[in-house]
Amino acid sequence: MMKYLFILNQENLKLAEQEVVSLLAPKEFKRSAQFLVVDKINEKLIKRLAYTKNVYKILFETKTIEKDIKKFNWQKYYKTSFLVRCSETEKERKYASLIWHILEKPKVNLSSPKTIFSFIKNESITYACQPVWENDHKFEERRSHLRPGHAGTSMHPKLARAAINLTGIKKGKLVDLFCGSGGILLEAGLIGLKPIGYDIDELSIEKAKKNLKHYKVKNFILYEKDSLKTNKKLNYLATDLPYGQSSKLSKELNLLYKQFFEFLKNNLKKNAVVIVKENTGYKKFIKHFKTKMFKQRIHKNMTKVIILIESTL
Repeated sequence: MMKYLFILNQENLKLAEQEVVSLLAPKEFKRSAQFLVVDKINEKLIKRLAYTKNVYKILFETKTIEKDIKKFNWQKYYKTSFLVRCSETEKERKYASLIWHILEKPKVNLSSPKTIFSFIKNESITYACQPVWENDHKFEERRSHLRPGHAGTSMHPKLARAAINLTGIKKGKLVDLFCGSGGILLEAGLIGLKPIGYDIDELSIEKAKKNLKHYKVKNFILYEKDSLKTNKKLNYLATDLPYGQSSKLSKELNLLYKQFFEFLKNNLKKNAVVIVKENTGYKKFIKHFKTKMFKQRIHKNMTKVIILIESTL
């Protein structure tokens, strides 16, 4: 059975692992440090991943690399020309030489090879691989201050994308009940989902519309209304809950959180990802849900908690 190697972003390994597992639903997976091995992939879905740096097809794994290079059928995977990649230059040359002597009509091409063989070491194990996908998402270019509908509190696009993927949604409608300037909706639209956003603030809805149109997202719906009064059943939801800068807002926030999680209890049909600021008193409202939680430090004065919630319906 073919296996695949994911090189995860070390910024948040637990979150990166769960993003892969939620989106791809592999039957088997195992992580060691930043390396995650899974038993299957969907090449369309992996291109959505935010916290994965690279994906490789594993040809074999070994503790005796040179011995197994000599035994492996490289010809089966060779097309016209090849290049070997390895973190150590000396070993890279050695492995390339061994493969060269095995191949029929070998040709090395350093600039545009038709075949790439990668050797990735994890402690005592070396993975012989071929690259499948490299993350080239331009998240930094879509940060809030660079969007036409600027909002200072909008989350980083990478985290917004991960929140969507954590729900496990493959296609269809992705709802954000507190959409603000549309950061989550934007990422949803860019991966082909249908974004639906709610916000009671007219200016936020105007900013969201401006941002979505700027990035040519189509088929979105925005509502300027209190989302918690809609009472609509939802399949997939991702949202960043409002939080107050002052303790004077604590009672108001407490009521909002109570109403929101009650809404989820009654209306969530599949999965939701809810992002909250740490120490906002959310824990007492999620006791009746099946949850997984991950922390993400935003800056020295703020840590967000990413809560993956499964339906109770």
